Amino acid sequence: FRKVHLSFEMGLIKPNPKIYEQVIHENKLLASQVVFFDDNTANIESASILGIDSILIDPTTSFFQISTKINALC
Repeated sequence: FRKVHLSFEMGLIKPNPKIYEQVIHENKLLASQVVFFDDNTANIESASILGIDSILIDPTTSFFQISTKINALC
């Protein structure tokens, strides 16, 4: 990662789709190149609407489980 995007500095908060759009734009990415992880369903749904692969996790999710979900996207 080259930059940390902090919502309070951006003046935006999740699940507002503009926060995801700004991060994508600033990093010169396409939504299809991004995988988003969050523990909040509303945030996952908002990012997904933009075409971002989004994975709902919780504190008990292991790295192996996350890795499996990422591999399923490929």
